[in-house]
Amino acid sequence: PEYTVDSLWGGDLAVLTNWEAMVAGLGALGEDMTPQEQYLLAQVCRGAVQKGCGLEICPKSARETDRTPSKDEIETNRTAMTLCFAAAMPLLIERYGADGDILECLLDICAQFHFEAAAQHELAPAVVRLLKKATSS
Repeated sequence: PEYTVDSLWGGDLAVLTNWEAMVAGLGALGEDMTPQEQYLLAQVCRGAVQKGCGLEICPKSARETDRTPSKDEIETNRTAMTLCFAAAMPLLIERYGADGDILECLLDICAQFHFEAAAQHELAPAVVRLLKKATSS
């Protein structure tokens, strides 16, 4: 999944930064998926978040063009992603907490949160719930 995200990044595929759709996919839509499909979706979400936050998710060959977002794009992506995922993450961790692979993907997403943006948008209670869920899972 990471190679798919990396190869599609920067094209016209806006779904890779449609954080609301990713949260919805992991939430209600995930109920109709097999465990393998849920894991693949979690990996795609993690890859998109990491790429959107400027991390290299796949090794590059010397011939490949750099698709890393600009600093402004990274800041915009981190803020928007945080605002979408932070409020939903406690429920997602509760739902997928028994699946170690999906939980790892979710925690990797949390590692990219823009906590200053969360505080400015009064998401502190959601972040506290998230941390409690993460430590109890």
